[in-house]
Amino acid sequence: MPTVTALETAETRSGPVVRVFLDGRFAFSLDPVTAHRYSLAVGKVLSGEEVAELERQSALERALSAAYRLLTYRPRSEAEVRTRLLRKGFDPATVEAALEKLRAQGLLDDLAFGRFWRESREAFSPRGEHLLRAELRQKGLPGETVGEVLADFDEAESALKVARSLRRRLDKLPSEERRRRLWGQLARRGFAPDTIQQVVRQVEREGDG
Repeated sequence: MPTVTALETAETRSGPVVRVFLDGRFAFSLDPVTAHRYSLAVGKVLSGEEVAELERQSALERALSAAYRLLTYRPRSEAEVRTRLLRKGFDPATVEAALEKLRAQGLLDDLAFGRFWRESREAFSPRGEHLLRAELRQKGLPGETVGEVLADFDEAESALKVARSLRRRLDKLPSEERRRRLWGQLARRGFAPDTIQQVVRQVEREGDG
């Protein structure tokens, strides 16, 4: 049966790990806490089942480290993290185990992610409901979650914010050209035609006043 022949501590981007050698060959790396929990020591003989369990644990820890790095940059949907981990070569069972742990840690929450995405868009680059909905679905959020995120979305208010900003920049243009530009900009941001018509009329009245 496999025997632990060496244990080496190494530093990685995610912190220290214990490199485990079995029968003179590197086998896998583990978090030091995990290595201690399994009472690994040079000379310890492991069963096939124990080796398989340690390999699964090693893969899970590596998947979690990769996920933590992803989540450092910005919140992500569950589907985004799943896709990235699968692309990195982790097997589906390991990926699902990692996702379960991330959910338990409060690091994966599609509803919270959806609200973050909506708030970011509203603050920096407002979108119409149709485009926002498409973006959230593209991020992998279920339809029910998207509906909850957008339940109180006020498209007219969002469009008005954009239109007022644009109106100030286009103030020197002839009115017909200005309205055409406003329509085009709002349409590209995914606002509905009825909403565009309403807010263009409003900002033009405000400008005339």
